[in-house]
Amino acid sequence: MKTLTDIKKRLTSHKSMLQEKYKVFQIGIFGSYAKNEQTPNSDLYILVDYAETPDLLSLIELENY
Repeated sequence: MKTLTDIKKRLTSHKSMLQEKYKVFQIGIFGSYAKNEQTPNSDLYILVDYAETPDLLSLIELENY
């Protein structure tokens, strides 16, 4: 099971690409992972704040990323 630190490191390593390709301004984690209360069955909830309003195709691409 990945830890919050592992997830943050991975998101940080992709930060430049996410900003350039998808115009991501900020990414946040919420739910059980943010509170360090995750279990093996927990979902990971990610909040994305965009610098520019994305089109539908970009939203779908990022969701699948």
